[in-house]
This record gives sequence, structure tokens and C-alpha cells, in this order.
Amino acid sequence: MRVGIICSSGGSAFSSAFKIIGSTPGIDVRFACISDRECGFERFCISTNLSYRRIDTRDNADFSRRAALFLDESGGVDVIILLFSRLVTQEMFAKFPTLNIHPALLPAFVGFNAVKQAYNKRVKFLGATLHMVDSSIDGGAIIAQTCMPILPFYTEQQLGKFSYIQKVFLILEGLELFLEQRLEFQQGNVNPKLAKPTPVTDRCNPFLTNSFFISGIMDLQKIESVDVIK
Repeated sequence: MRVGIICSSGGSAFSSAFKIIGSTPGIDVRFACISDRECGFERFCISTNLSYRRIDTRDNADFSRRAALFLDESGGVDVIILLFSRLVTQEMFAKFPTLNIHPALLPAFVGFNAVKQAYNKRVKFLGATLHMVDSSIDGGAIIAQTCMPILPFYTEQQLGKFSYIQKVFLILEGLELFLEQRLEFQQGNVNPKLAKPTPVTDRCNPFLTNSFFISGIMDLQKIESVDVIK
């Protein structure tokens, strides 16, 4: 499976997911990476010999068109995953199924700085959402969500660490759904439904089925000394 990854930040969630995927036998996932600026994600690509393309434009439609062209020229992709703070346009999501990972329980806290928004509102649950990208702002069809209870003494920095684990989980969940062909698309690339029953927990809906992915996320939580995914 070929996956497009578009990122403009430090890339820590992708790097952790990449390591888990790389240690999982029996799957073949190849990545085509795109950034729009110098960032930690680019440095990770260099350190792991992942090829990437920087598309340096501030116009969202131009970025989306050039990104889609690059992915086409690279052999195409089965899905795009965004770890990105900008909007993309139909030049991208009409051509390839495009997933976004938003660090909040949508439809709450759309837009930028969702974790800070949640912290300032003193939320009782912190969540993250994997959703399809369409022409709305964080309004596409929801594919998966994860959440956890938040205690009053947690700091904004702790919420950021929890959110990081949730994003790693949702990268793995999105890849698993496509690897196992468990999404059926009803209208183009924006309105899928689950093709078969999937496991759920009180923190993750759906939950992973690949035992190596599960072990990987649990080991990551031990390293980070957090208890987010159950």
C-alpha cells in the first residue's frame, strides 16, 4: 500500500507510527512524504532515507494541486494522511481519499490550537478524531475517535503528550482500515462507511485489530509513562 503523508510540524507522531509499522511483519506500506516548510518532519525523512518533496506556496489550492501532481508522478497513493495545520482543497481530496487527524473530539474545538482550546475550557475528556477531508473546516465524515478522562491538575503540557499518543494511534488505525479494506466509499472520496464490524473500547472507536500495532502503541505508552489508549 502506498500512503501520502503531508506534515509541516515536528513529525513526532508520524515517526513513532513509522517505527511501529516498520517492526510489523507481513505488511508492505510505502510512504510518499510532503512538507511545506523546513521542519522536524523533513529532518526525520532525511534520517530514515524517506524521500520527500517540499512544496513552498502559501496558496492552499496551489499547494493541493502540486501535491496531487507529485503523488501522481510518484506512482499514486491509496490514501493521504494529513498531519497538517492548513486547509487542502478538492484538487487533492477529490483525487485521493484524504484523512485528517484533528486533536479534539469533533465537532468540538475545530480549527487551530485544539489542545489549547480544550485546556482553556477545562474539558473533562481529551480526544482526537480521524476524519475524511472535504471542503469544510474539520467537518468531514468521522472515521475514528479516541478519548480519555482529564483530571483537574493536568497541565497543558500533559494534555499535549496525551494528544501525541492519540495521534499515533489514529495513524495506525487509519492505515489498518485501508490495509484491511474495511472502508467502503459511497460518494467519491469523502463519505465512507465501515464495511464490517470492528472492535471498540470505551476509549477507542474503533480499536486496532493488528496485534503488532497494539503492542507497539502499548510499548510507546510505557516509554512515555502515560495511560491513554486501552
